This record gives sequence, C-alpha cells and structure tokens, in this order.
Amino acid sequence: MKRRFVLSRSAIAACIAALCQLGTSGKAQAQVSINQLGSYTQNFNSLQNTGTGTWTDNVTLPGWYAANGTTAATAYVASNGSSTTTGLKSYGSAGSTDRALGCVNAASGTHYYGVRLKNNTGSTISRFIISYTAELWAKPSGNKNATVKFHYQVGGTSLNAGNWTEQTVDQLTFKTGGGGASTLNGNLANYRSTITFSTPALNLAPGAEIMFRWADATSNGIYVGLDDITITPTNSNLYYSKSSGALTTLSSWGPNTDGSGTSPSAFSNGTFIIANRTTSTLTADWTVASTAKVLLGEGTFTVPSAYKLVGTIDVAANTTLTLANTVLPTLGNLADNSKIIYNSSSTQALPGGDYSILTISGTGTKQLSANTRIKKSLEFTGAKLELGNYDLELFPDALISGVSTSSYIVTNGSGSLEQEVANDAVDVIFPVGTSAYMPVRIRQSSAGTTDNFRVKAIDGVYPSYINNQPHGKPFQEKAVNLTWIVDEEVTGGSDVTLTMEWDGSKSLSNFDASKTQISHFYNGSWDDATPVSANNLTGRYSLSRSGITSFSPFGVFSGSPGTLPVELVSFQALRTDKGVSCTWATATEKDNSHFSVERSLTGKEFSPIGTVKGTGNSSQTVSYTFQDEQVPASLVYYRLRQTDFDGTESFSKVVAVRKAESNNLLKAALYPNPAGGIRYLKAELAEATPAEITVTDAQGKVILQARAGAEMLKYGFPLNLAGQPKGVYFISVRTDKEVSTLRALQH
Repeated sequence: MKRRFVLSRSAIAACIAALCQLGTSGKAQAQVSINQLGSYTQNFNSLQNTGTGTWTDNVTLPGWYAANGTTAATAYVASNGSSTTTGLKSYGSAGSTDRALGCVNAASGTHYYGVRLKNNTGSTISRFIISYTAELWAKPSGNKNATVKFHYQVGGTSLNAGNWTEQTVDQLTFKTGGGGASTLNGNLANYRSTITFSTPALNLAPGAEIMFRWADATSNGIYVGLDDITITPTNSNLYYSKSSGALTTLSSWGPNTDGSGTSPSAFSNGTFIIANRTTSTLTADWTVASTAKVLLGEGTFTVPSAYKLVGTIDVAANTTLTLANTVLPTLGNLADNSKIIYNSSSTQALPGGDYSILTISGTGTKQLSANTRIKKSLEFTGAKLELGNYDLELFPDALISGVSTSSYIVTNGSGSLEQEVANDAVDVIFPVGTSAYMPVRIRQSSAGTTDNFRVKAIDGVYPSYINNQPHGKPFQEKAVNLTWIVDEEVTGGSDVTLTMEWDGSKSLSNFDASKTQISHFYNGSWDDATPVSANNLTGRYSLSRSGITSFSPFGVFSGSPGTLPVELVSFQALRTDKGVSCTWATATEKDNSHFSVERSLTGKEFSPIGTVKGTGNSSQTVSYTFQDEQVPASLVYYRLRQTDFDGTESFSKVVAVRKAESNNLLKAALYPNPAGGIRYLKAELAEATPAEITVTDAQGKVILQARAGAEMLKYGFPLNLAGQPKGVYFISVRTDKEVSTLRALQH
C-alpha cells in the first residue's frame, strides 16, 4: 500500500518507508543469524549522540551496512536535523540517547542502508513481517516531494548489485505543504509514523540468505531517520484488518495489506495484523488459538473491561495497547517505543518481562506477577503499582512520570525499585510508599560513582535489623513510622545526598518536626546526626542528609534515635588507671531484664564482656556502671545490648575509647568515696609541675576545673561537689607526663 503524507506548517505528518537496517556497498561479509522464529530488533541507540563517529560495516551495528552510492560509508555525524553536510547521520535531540539512522544526500546522490540475514532455523521461512518507524528531522521551504524506497534480495551480497525487488506497495512519500525551512523533533508524534507489513512469500530455505535495503535519494532538504525496526520471520498465514469492521468478525480480515482477499476460516494458524486504522476497540470477546497470534501494527487498540482477548499479542513500535479487563492476553514481543496501558477499575496482575513504555491507570489495584524491567518510561495516571515480592528495574535513562500522593509504587513485599543514579549531582526520585506516599530522592555527587540503587519502604521503625529485616519491638514515639531500605548495587564509591519525604500522618507520638534527623542503622545501631527543622510541605515533610557513603536501613527521628526500649540518657566509656569504666543512665525503663556490655577492636564485631541487671520498670533516672579491667592498650569500642524479659534485644550507640597514652599513670586516690559533699584528692607527682584537675559528670559536662601543686596533692586537695545531683562523676588529674582518671560516686 503506497502512503502519502502532507507536511503543513501547522502539523507535519511524518513518515518514511523502509525496513531493516543499513548496508554496505560492495560485498557484505557477515549477516544476522536467524536461529528461531522470533523477532530481530534494532533501535540505533548505540550510535553516538555527539560529534562524529566511525562507521564500519558489520561492526558499528552488527549485520548492518551503509553506502553513499557505490562508496561504503566510513563515518557518521550526530545531528538534530540542523546539519546540511552530505553523509550518514545519527539523528536525535541534542545529547539524547534515542537515535535514528538517516542521511543528507548530495544533489543527485542516493544513500543505501541494509541488513543481511541468514536462515539458521533448520526449516524454510515463508516470509518476513517488517515493522519500523520513520522520523522527520528537517523540512525545506516550499512544496517538495520525497520517497524512500524499500527493497529485498534473496541471496544478495551487495547493497547496489544483483536483482533487487522493490516493494512499491509499502513505500512512504513525503510532500511538504509550503512554508519556511525548519528543523523538527522527529521523536514527536506529529513527525513520526510506524508502518507494519509483510514481504511476499519468499520461502527462504535453510542456510539461505536475504538482504533488506532502504534507499533514500532525497536531496531537497527533507531529512528522514529510520528507527525501531522489527523483523519477524514467520511461516504462518498473514491477515490484515480492513479499515472498518469488528476485529472479531472473520470478514474484517484478508491476506492483502489493505485487508482484501479471501477471509480466514478461523482465528487460527496465522498472524492477524491490526492495520489500516488509527484506533480499534474490541466489541466482543475474542479468542485467538495458540497456533496463531495478533500483531498490533498501527495505531491504538483497546480491550475494554466488558470484553477479553484470549491469546498472544505482539505490539509494534509507536503503537498503544490499552487493557481494561482483568483477564489479560499473553504479551509477546513488545517493540521499542510500544506502550502498554493497564486501565482497569478492578485488580490486574501484570505480567512481567521488558516493557518499553508502561502506563499505570484506572482505579483498580495493579500488581506485578513477575520481575519487570522498563526500557523507556513508567507513567502513572492516578493509580498505584504494587510490587509484592517482585523487583521493578528501570533501564538507564528511563523516566518515571505522573507520581503523586495517589499514584506511586507500593513496596508491600520483598520487591524493590531499582534505578541508576549518575554522578551528576541531580536528584533521582524513587516514588515508593506503603499506605502513604513516602518517596526517596538520591543525588550522587560528582565525587561519587554512578551506580544502581534499590529502594523500598516498610511500615514501622525498629531498634535493630538483620539483613535489612526488622528485629525487636517497633518504636512507639519520636519517629516517623517507616523504614527506608536503601542499597547500592556495587558497594563503595558513593557520596550521596538522601532526601526523605513523608506524610504527617506517619509521625508517631511526641514527634517534633522542628527537631528531626535522618539516621542510618549501621554496625548494629542507629547513628546520630544534628537535629534540624524538617521542610513543611503542608501536611507533608521532607528532610535531607548529605555525605552518605554506606547503605542499609534509614529512618527519621525527632532528636536522637531511641535505639533502646528504655530511654537511655547517657552512655560513656573512659579509660582509667584500672581499665575502662563504662557508665550509663536511663530516664525510664519498661520490662528491662539486663544490659550486656560488649567490646570490639574493630567497631564492627562485638563480644560480650559482662552483664548488669536492669531495674525492670522505672520512671526515674537510674545509673549503671561496669568496670572492664582486661583492656587492650589499643583503640577499643563499646556498646550496650539491652534485653527485655521477653528476650527482645536492641543496641545502644557505639562509643570509642582512645588507646592508652604513653604518659605514665600517676598514683592517685580519692576519699571519702562515695560522698555527698567535700572529698579529697591525693596524688604523688613525679615533678613539681602543677597538675590540671577536671571533674565531669556522666554526660561529659565539665563541673569543676582547678590547678594544684605537688605539695597540696600530697596531703589532699579538697573537691567540693556539694549540691551536685546524685550519680557518677569522673576526676581527671593530668600533668605533662602523667595522667590518672578516678571515678567518684555522689550520694
């Protein structure tokens, strides 16, 4: 069928003819192997999007060849349609990875593109179904015509020699409608068109070869690019839909490309190509036998909620399949730039696999039923997508659009959303949530490394996690009731800023949005960050934290994370002349059985060194101490493991104790101890140099500072702690060469 498109100033209907891809002048040296009756595709996106690239036949695009007349192409130039220099072009918007193959001709030149294929299926191939998209990237002034011709040659080995057959019925002719010359965006719908057709019966024998060729002799300023090619070998009968009539009616189909000819006797043993119409809607149930399939070759096709399509359907490039029934057809080949819309008001279980463009619409629940990948775009129009236990991965440069508080990805199982985050300091949104929309934005700095990240949200925030699984009783206050699990694919090399957004309804009791922090569960405990005021988004809030280089669970807390079911107000570990003194205090306790004091030389692997019995239940401050007398001289780390009566465990923050100083430990004593007021500090100094004396409380706050000479310390230097609260205090005595730390208990 010959097609004619008119380019007007208001809307230019684009198109161009052709088939599979590009070729070489002279003899072709290799071919694309057809090993089974599946589709071969080429989208040209591997071509450069800037500058000049080297073209080498069968290397730049395996199996493809290109020539200007009889001269083999050796280079191509990336262009948005503005280049007028003769030669091969990689067409596309500036910097975009979405490319098309085209050319600029000399006044009397012809560019050839071709692909060479070999039948390695072991059986005869009857014919080939061809689908491709033509894109218009520039038009001249005035009225001009251009035709791109499609040819094939069985056994051909040269782009411009041998007996080529021109398939004139499937050519596209361009005619401008006047106006001035201009460059165009061939990716826009007005300037592109998709055509699907078949070759005649060729009966390609096993081991035989065939070449398909596209010839562009245009020299009047119309620049066309070829894109999204699909070549499908088939041994089945081919039937095309007429321009009108119900698709479920056999008389609406025929073997000729316009739908004419003898109609099939049943929807079996053939490929039924929806063509010759821009829109189609199923008006009755349609069952296609397993020995046949449907191919959406042009326009849009809708399966409404009232009717179902049972069978397999392939979807060509730049066509749209809308599925509103809960009984879904089997999806076959989904070409690049094909769109699938799920639009039911009831629950739909989405088949997995690779989608080019996936749209989530309708009021019904949409659930993944297998792992799924998105090549180009994931679009939301008022619906949610539940992952369950399946992963959703976006290809690099794929986009997510239309997300909102009512349209997002629900991570209600083990499945995660995976996307690439480039080191370009640009936020990448992960629009996840549970019962509410709780997205994460990840920005990788230029100092970081491009990597894939996996994100999911889970309800509740917990004292501890093992392999990203929560353990212990969830927190009941001073936190956002959600955990964000963030992981990088390749460990190390990242330097990111995380931004968490949450709905105010997810805030637990006593949560103060003016004093918030993003905390990271790392090395067995929640870390601390400086509390700041969250951004108020009218009922929603957001908060950012930069400099993150490692990943696991993240949470948002009001103030310091309450990592213990008891309210821990302090935890210190200080080196003394007798080892390391660990002290801590709780403001409240509930069902607290005991504390285990744990020590580590690395800050990662901890071992228990002692147990201190808990108070059980208390609403008053309780102080605890533990003395570690077998301490290595190196840097050491301590933490508390708190255990409830029911066995639930959680951890304190980790504190570090510096290695033992080279200074000599001076001999010092304190009496009386315990005491409630004045006590005396005695010490024997090696030199007459005065000593610096510092008294701190269990939180590290300095209570008293003084200087004392050797004579006064020899007989006892008075320290008056009268009026200080009950608890543990630390007294440090230091000279240039000696040091000692004593523990004082205040009644």
